[in-house]
Amino acid sequence: MRKLILKILLFVVILLIPLCVADYIKTIEYRSKDYYPFSTWNDIVDGKLNSDTWILGSSRAWVQYNPRILDSILDISSYNLGLNAQFLFLNLQSYQIAQAYNSRPKYVILDLFYESLTMDEAPISRYFYMPYIFKHKLRKIIKHNQEINPFYFYLPYYRYYSEKGNDVWFVNEIGGYKGFMPKDAKWDDENLSSTDTVHYKKESDAIKLLDDFIAGCKKYNIDVILIHSPFYREGFEKIQNHQEMMTMFKNIADRHHIPFLDYTNDPICYDTAYFYNAMHLNARGADLFSTKLAHDLDSLNLIPARK
Repeated sequence: MRKLILKILLFVVILLIPLCVADYIKTIEYRSKDYYPFSTWNDIVDGKLNSDTWILGSSRAWVQYNPRILDSILDISSYNLGLNAQFLFLNLQSYQIAQAYNSRPKYVILDLFYESLTMDEAPISRYFYMPYIFKHKLRKIIKHNQEINPFYFYLPYYRYYSEKGNDVWFVNEIGGYKGFMPKDAKWDDENLSSTDTVHYKKESDAIKLLDDFIAGCKKYNIDVILIHSPFYREGFEKIQNHQEMMTMFKNIADRHHIPFLDYTNDPICYDTAYFYNAMHLNARGADLFSTKLAHDLDSLNLIPARK
């Protein structure tokens, strides 16, 4: 019996050694890539955010908030932690991971929209963490994520084998600046014209998560600023009960005594020259919005310019 156990252990070791080597090589390869999300997540887990202002949200944050403009006007150091195709649960989880490896920020800007208040995890979320899954702090935070196969945490290289080919999601997202990924694209109304109405999300668990997040930030004297960034007006009006949604966002802000900035009626929202689809500003629109936002944050004394 003892010999059998030893043979099994030897077999496992022989199997694991090449898998560990392959895992190490693949991890180094992925961490060396200069496209999203790895360029951002390298900074996060390596403790290199070096920023006093963190921007959280979905792809609307990712492509619409330009840290270079915010930094230049307000004399701050901001970092865009927007996650493509992700909602509140993973937005706030990214904050938790960033905080585990970096100094806490002074300000958090959280971009909200009609799909924000849900606990859903988009399938591509598991791909964000692949090169970092054996990092203890991150592993502890994400271990219960529904989209991550539990075997990824225990079998070397298995996650790379299982997700082979899925880097097509990100391979074209090259460049960017401090997490920001501008889109130099022209207006496309295909999705807008084919959509009748959409419904906004208001899951009670997500609202509680947001309440707890804001309370936690207040505990550490971190100022949270909620924002609904520009949304092409014709598309915004297809959100069923959109005024009720905006009232809900404002009520959340009011009960925590924090600001909520609403840009749904900004002149940007009426001009397709600034959008590449109804939900997302193009590079030109992002620069204009970021400039307006910086001046508003200063004039409202939310993030006073230091110059």
